[in-house]
Amino acid sequence: MIEREEGISESVKKAYDDLAQLSQDEPTRLLYESRLKQLRDIESSNMSSYDKGRQEGLEQGLEQGRAVERHKLIKQLASVEMSAEKIALMMGLPLAEVHKILSDDKDSGQ
Repeated sequence: MIEREEGISESVKKAYDDLAQLSQDEPTRLLYESRLKQLRDIESSNMSSYDKGRQEGLEQGLEQGRAVERHKLIKQLASVEMSAEKIALMMGLPLAEVHKILSDDKDSGQ
């Protein structure tokens, strides 16, 4: 009898059930074992793609959050009369980027 593994997909469970019901002739058993391996490989590939996409999304979200906080800090420093040159130097940003952030703030009416 074939033992079931915990945490496997429904398609793999079905393959186990089908294999258990088949006769034990060698060619049929080998065919089902091959199909089962194929299903596991597909499932593994899908999970790998999901994990990669999830990680990329997380990294993108973190970068967007850092950009928002960087913009807030630049605006706060400018509001206490710190020059754009000092802000750029302090934050390690190009002066043009600081000017763009500050002008975007003025253009949006904030």
